[in-house]
Amino acid sequence: MRSTLSRVFVPLALAAALLAGCSSTVTGSPAPVGGSPAAPGGLVEAQEQAEDIVEGGAPQESLDVCALLPAADVEALVGSGVQGVASDAINGNSCAWENQETYHSVTVEIGQPGTAPGGQLPPWETFLGEERSLGDGMREGPGGGIEFVAGDRDCFLQVVTEDLGGGDDEAKAVEFAQVIRGKL
Repeated sequence: MRSTLSRVFVPLALAAALLAGCSSTVTGSPAPVGGSPAAPGGLVEAQEQAEDIVEGGAPQESLDVCALLPAADVEALVGSGVQGVASDAINGNSCAWENQETYHSVTVEIGQPGTAPGGQLPPWETFLGEERSLGDGMREGPGGGIEFVAGDRDCFLQVVTEDLGGGDDEAKAVEFAQVIRGKL
């Protein structure tokens, strides 16, 4: 999804660039004594922020994403006994249910508050192709999933069954998005 790709890649690229820094040594000049030289323009502060992002991610609101969908509804798609696996990321919280035998899955990512200011999806990235609106503030996302807004959060949901992310899976993803909107 555009937002996941850019939300993860951009901070990591920034962190790498900032951490790489630059230094030069002039032959015959003494090495600095007692600490590091001051960095111009708040570079030290930016490096510390980038290190925080790389090391542990930005502070985020704790959200039990796996509890947002009724277990029986997810189980009907992926199979009985499949548990959701929650994870935290820089961009938000997610939960994935995957049947290791059939590879049927449901994946939900709930963005942090403020990732969809004014209840609007972020601008579409044209390199992903033509934007396909699904109405009601939703659009098709990469990989057969859908992108939607819940409050002021940019969210993503993907359903994969024997339909392989086709029309039936998309319809179920839209239904699940409505359920999540009702809870956030």
